[in-house]
Amino acid sequence: PPFIGVNLGGWLLVEEWMWASEMMTKDILDEHGLIAAHGGPEGKSAIKLMQDHWDTFVTEDDLDRIQEFGVTHVRIPIGWWLLLDY
Repeated sequence: PPFIGVNLGGWLLVEEWMWASEMMTKDILDEHGLIAAHGGPEGKSAIKLMQDHWDTFVTEDDLDRIQEFGVTHVRIPIGWWLLLDY
């Protein structure tokens, strides 16, 4: 069978060009800046913003549709900092 892939960039790693309304128009360049602008990693606003994003950017319906299209591989970018042992 053929290799059919899709990229879910912007879901678990946000970038300004993928979320322009929340970042680019506010001169926020990266996820770190976005979180900082909403009170930092412990801030209720930042937590709500990211949780809402994660819950709605890719849904179970999206994943079902991806499967229906015959996609065999999914790329899900994450931040390199998640791999560090602090």
